[in-house]
Amino acid sequence: MESIYGLSGLSGDDIRNFVSTVNRLLKQADADFSRRIQKRAEPMDEEDQEEFFNASADESMRLMACVPFVNRALLITAYTYFEDTLKQICKEVYIRGLSTQPVNPKGFHISEARIYLKSLTVGNDEAFNIDALGPGWSEINDGWRYVRNNLVHDNAEVESSMIVINESGSHEESPVEEAADAKKIREFVEDGLGLYLVGGELVVEAKAVEKFLLTAKDVIDNIWRELDRIAPPPVPARIR
Repeated sequence: MESIYGLSGLSGDDIRNFVSTVNRLLKQADADFSRRIQKRAEPMDEEDQEEFFNASADESMRLMACVPFVNRALLITAYTYFEDTLKQICKEVYIRGLSTQPVNPKGFHISEARIYLKSLTVGNDEAFNIDALGPGWSEINDGWRYVRNNLVHDNAEVESSMIVINESGSHEESPVEEAADAKKIREFVEDGLGLYLVGGELVVEAKAVEKFLLTAKDVIDNIWRELDRIAPPPVPARIR
């Protein structure tokens, strides 16, 4: 089924083009800035040029520093879009009569979607096969979900430390006991998905956003296929 909801209507090329366009625009802005600086410096003598370039370097660095924050925002937005798509699908499930339970009108998370889909029945039998969703579901639930939560709630800080006072009365840092979600993130980052840690900070590359969206699309498409298997949508009556 070609769903009208969210990610099912996107192709892999759509996703790649979206992410690459945003990052290309940022790089283009930096290149344009550099050209403007070079042009303004042309009439200056060597000493003034050096001073001018040093003063302009901070602005260029600030511009390029936006890239990680933009990719973080894109990933958070993509994850929100994924969960909203899950919610819309569950609403469709309710419309098809596969569930008598209305969808929670407030927040709707991936764990809620799983419970909702597993509860579907045809007659007296459990109908929806969660395993049919493929490995993408586990990848999102056990990996990307922790990444998203870290970006939203911890501002990309994965490693934590606290200040303690030692016997001499001076301050020192000692590691805080590793949290379960931080461990999950570190294990997930090792998979090379365009995520990496720098000084305890989670850095998101453009390819991470692309990888998440492609995985999310695959999961959504598999959900629709499974729904259509257990309860095909009604065929519209032929217009006479």
